[in-house]
Amino acid sequence: MWYLGWFWHALVNGQNPLTTTAVNYPYDFKLMLNTSIVTEAVVFGPLVYLANTVFAFNVVVLASLVLSGLFGYSLLRAVGARKWLAVLGGLLLEMSPFTVNQLVDGHINFSMSSAIILAILSVTARFLQRQRRPVATGGLIGALCVAQFYTSLEMFATFTLMAVIAVVFYTLFSAKTLMHRTLTRIHFQAAVTALTVTLALTLPGAWLFLAGLHGHSTPFMPRNIWVTDVVNLLLPTTAQWLHTGLSARAVHRFTGDLSEMGGYLGIPLVVGIVWILFACHRQKWVWVLFIVGSAATVLSFGPHLHIFGHITKIRMPWVVVERLPLLQDATAGRIMFYADVSFVTLLVVGLERIMRTSRGRVPKGVATYLLLIAAACAWIPTAKFWHQHVLPSSNLFRQTDFQTVIDHQPVTVLVNGYWSFGYVMQALADSGYSFPVTNVYGFPYTSWMANGRLEQEFSNDFLFESDFSRYASNTYDDSLAVSNLRKYIAQRHPAHILWLQGYSTPLPPTLAYALTQVCGRPMTMDGSYLWQVPSLSS
Repeated sequence: MWYLGWFWHALVNGQNPLTTTAVNYPYDFKLMLNTSIVTEAVVFGPLVYLANTVFAFNVVVLASLVLSGLFGYSLLRAVGARKWLAVLGGLLLEMSPFTVNQLVDGHINFSMSSAIILAILSVTARFLQRQRRPVATGGLIGALCVAQFYTSLEMFATFTLMAVIAVVFYTLFSAKTLMHRTLTRIHFQAAVTALTVTLALTLPGAWLFLAGLHGHSTPFMPRNIWVTDVVNLLLPTTAQWLHTGLSARAVHRFTGDLSEMGGYLGIPLVVGIVWILFACHRQKWVWVLFIVGSAATVLSFGPHLHIFGHITKIRMPWVVVERLPLLQDATAGRIMFYADVSFVTLLVVGLERIMRTSRGRVPKGVATYLLLIAAACAWIPTAKFWHQHVLPSSNLFRQTDFQTVIDHQPVTVLVNGYWSFGYVMQALADSGYSFPVTNVYGFPYTSWMANGRLEQEFSNDFLFESDFSRYASNTYDDSLAVSNLRKYIAQRHPAHILWLQGYSTPLPPTLAYALTQVCGRPMTMDGSYLWQVPSLSS
């Protein structure tokens, strides 16, 4: 939520909206390296000031779901599906397990990515059918690609990868008429315009991203954790209505967390795919969609195959893909979105063809209805992301005593994990970004951070759960805690250290002792503590 309001706050105050010291103080932090959601901030950011961050966030969630359904419908109509089939297909794409599971943890960058990518595919498909106004259409496609880039650079990179795979297999299946198809289906003006717009408007963000990567040689996120478990293809998670207590216990064995378990396809969809492959096996487009969907599924397995949470030694194609530029930091499991799009398109367009060739035969028409209804029932979400509880924050940093003491000076917020700091960031946004913080959101488990490859972003010992917990262990000596706290203060230069009631686990006694020894007795308010940091010479 912090990012939704930051873009306009930065512009109004004459700051760069893509880089800041408002987090990671006193070091400059490139927001393109983090969850910057620039597109959503540009469009929906004013709602933060007209209402609040929670309202703006809810509007983004709703808009991403509605737009996914609408653009999914538009795409399916463009490739030949009749209206009611396209409506059901659009509903399936709106309920995609990828999108639903990502929203469990509020990942609006990925839910909005679903809508934007479907929009790109829809506009492209309609242009290939009619080839009208190539420059305007190319500009629109380019603008949508730019919107995707500034929504999620990761999804932009994986979309590019899957587009290349789709073109390669389409070319292989159409080798005999390649020149004819190239001249009639790809308009040179549209392609050049789209590429020009994309490159011109993404260069600033790309430069900041690459600048932020300076000195970074290992992935941000861990390998072999957030991947698709092969069992997840047929076993729903607790985010799907169809789950049972038994399936929930089985899914609990998977690596990663619920928001990244978006690999569910379901038995009805798999049965439908098999039916279409059998009934329309002579159609080249069927095999192209099937191969693209299958490629996305296999890539989502990550570097090693996972079976019921067990990481096998079977190496998967992702070990090659993760070496490509911009993809070394991608999360393999998120590739399943492209499998959802490919397989739903294959199912809907395949059923359309079957109904056209069945010449009014009732059995096939009934089977089509039943299959789509079954697939939709298998994907109905039960995730309660539409009424998640968040801590009240509108007055958190507006309380007179605390605000007067802080007075726009840098603060270290003591949290036991990066999710806790996420709630604090919401409070900071609601307070009008009233002071900078030394904390950094994200990168909670990275080998990059854990190994200290970027010292200036690693040194916040209080950000990560493993470091915070060390102070609660009996093996952490009081004198060592005091020494480390002094080193931390010397490097990060906070003017205050803050622990908020309700935003973190109880303060470890060893850490409380160190803070008292170094900073003196804290100021208290409503169960929260604020320490004023003395100069090191005092």
